[in-house]
Amino acid sequence: MKHHALLVTAALLTPAMGWAQAVAPVAAAAAPDATQTLQLPAEAAVEQPAAPVLPAITDNAQLDEGIRALQNDWATIKYQEPNEQTQLSQMKKLVAKAEQLDAQYPTYAEPKIWHAIILSTVAGMDGGLGALDLAKKAKALLEQAIKINGNALDGSAYTSLGTLYYKAPMWPIAFGDNDKARAYLEQARAINPNGIDPNYFYGDFLVGTGHAKEAISVLEHALKAAPRPGREVADAGRREEVTQVLFWIVFGLNGLFHFFPIPAPAAESAYFMEAMERSGYALPMIYGTEVIGGLLLVLGGWKPLALLLLAPITANIVLYDVMLNPSGLAIGIVIAGIHTFLLWMTRKAYAPLLECQC
Repeated sequence: MKHHALLVTAALLTPAMGWAQAVAPVAAAAAPDATQTLQLPAEAAVEQPAAPVLPAITDNAQLDEGIRALQNDWATIKYQEPNEQTQLSQMKKLVAKAEQLDAQYPTYAEPKIWHAIILSTVAGMDGGLGALDLAKKAKALLEQAIKINGNALDGSAYTSLGTLYYKAPMWPIAFGDNDKARAYLEQARAINPNGIDPNYFYGDFLVGTGHAKEAISVLEHALKAAPRPGREVADAGRREEVTQVLFWIVFGLNGLFHFFPIPAPAAESAYFMEAMERSGYALPMIYGTEVIGGLLLVLGGWKPLALLLLAPITANIVLYDVMLNPSGLAIGIVIAGIHTFLLWMTRKAYAPLLECQC
């Protein structure tokens, strides 16, 4: 467990590798003054860093600009807007922009994919029966995109369609189908085997369908994905989601069902672990809380509640390492740092709790 936790937390905190930026000289020649007999030498040209050159998405530069605007706005709203109502409102407005871009370029798969992704995101945030209608619209758009070009955006239509089949309720309520979900997600990984999105969603699918042990290698592979130019915010947010699934859910489930062996604790902490195990309730309660908290984090809308549930777990990890397992203290500090950062990002949600009701 320590090995996997170290890999997860280290990968999350590894800063995204910056892409090399070309620099172009900017000529700054001053016109000579005819009234002066002494000509001073012109100042040396100052080089300014040019904007990074992003790879083309399609064969249409104007469409590429529109898609990048949707990508950036979606990532900012999803991962950086702390207020849930504002987040939902802004995402709904983004649906209109995606629909407009899709209508402007009806023969391209890429705008249909992003139209579907944003619709699916709104469905996940809003919930209810209205979410099913949005999911069905997203499904139809993704099926159209695959007919046009299944390889567009590195097979993202397969990733999103597989996720819809996995997340949607099954018949007769909706179109959910785990067999189809697996087929589409595996097709997405075949097209983009090293991408963060296909590996994350396939790993999440494996966890949700009871294959937690198989999910570990897939999720760890997601954390090794190369950074995507221009998608820094999305990459950081996705890494956080991968870590939540891998650390809290997978290791929580393993504590309950023992999918893979856990190394024996150090001698100093053996008595403590034995006492917790003999209590009959302590370890199941801890692992169960990890699973519930991890699931709430992944669902997104319950993040403040999840962070409160997991706070005692994080505190115990740090104290355990300080008092009984000093060699693992670095991991505990990293986990506490991530938890503190997430609490700070959602601090507005806790304001009512700090108000005196007297």
